[in-house]
Amino acid sequence: MRRLTESERAKLEHGFLWMDWFSVPQKNVAGDTHSSLVDQLCSMCIESIPSYVEACEVFVALTPRLRHHDLGQLCDFPSWQSRGWCRTELWCKILSSTSDVCLVQVSAGDKVDFFLPIRWVDSPVPEGNFTVEADRKVCCQIVRAALDAKLGQLSGKPKHLNVFRYLAGRYEDFIGAPPVPQNPEEFASSFNIASLEKSAKQREGVGAVACAVLSGDIGMLQHLVTCRADLDIKLPTLWEMALPAGCTALHLAAIRGSRGLDVLEELLKLRSDANACERHGGPVLCYCQAAKSVDLLVRYRADVNILKPPSKTAALSGVCARGAP
Repeated sequence: MRRLTESERAKLEHGFLWMDWFSVPQKNVAGDTHSSLVDQLCSMCIESIPSYVEACEVFVALTPRLRHHDLGQLCDFPSWQSRGWCRTELWCKILSSTSDVCLVQVSAGDKVDFFLPIRWVDSPVPEGNFTVEADRKVCCQIVRAALDAKLGQLSGKPKHLNVFRYLAGRYEDFIGAPPVPQNPEEFASSFNIASLEKSAKQREGVGAVACAVLSGDIGMLQHLVTCRADLDIKLPTLWEMALPAGCTALHLAAIRGSRGLDVLEELLKLRSDANACERHGGPVLCYCQAAKSVDLLVRYRADVNILKPPSKTAALSGVCARGAP
């Protein structure tokens, strides 16, 4: 039910517009005498995209339903969400400190809506579509800078500890880098864990087990098992990440798609419950982002016909599960 205030409308009327297509210099063709200077300026502007997004008061996605003139492909809001550069700018907005910035979708000359990017973590920049493959690395570097800044803001704030650990755990997922194994001391420091032994036995919240699963650190997960870790963790509601209350370590592995296959299998080998459901009744199978994850769970006797009603507290919470029956 959000509406622009009279003050916001007045500011828009005389505001400044930044649009990636014409506000960032484009690289010159080979042989141009000014090519090196323009290329340098282009690189500087691209690296500054997080700052541009941070400074803006309204974030607008222009997504009219149109046919691409050259390629013949349909362009709309879903196609916008799939594009690597568009994802990069959206992620910079979500990770910025100005969390109250409006997100606006313009889909026609007479249709403008506010929107919430509820499933943004399921659309990482490294997996976006790029016309120029070399741009994938550039955009991953931009997101890395925005993510580093966000983690710096959240670090040391108990109120945001669960979100901090989630983002820190999936850091490599979000920048397209391989997982980085850590020793116990490095691991505890990375996730602001005071006592690894106590956190290993934590039954609720984003503790050591959840951090190991999110970061794909199988060695650390095995170490935590030797510390008598409780693998049947139950997460609180993380609405920023579209996770309802009651998700387990297996749920976390499943949402990581192909990057979470190894840790998903390790959890199943350690006899985690393949039919575990979060509080809304959604089993792990509903959270799979890769077909191989489904195959793996079924091999470990996950019930494809499972139907578990949500708990009474979940029914009252209003948080929707991903694809829960």
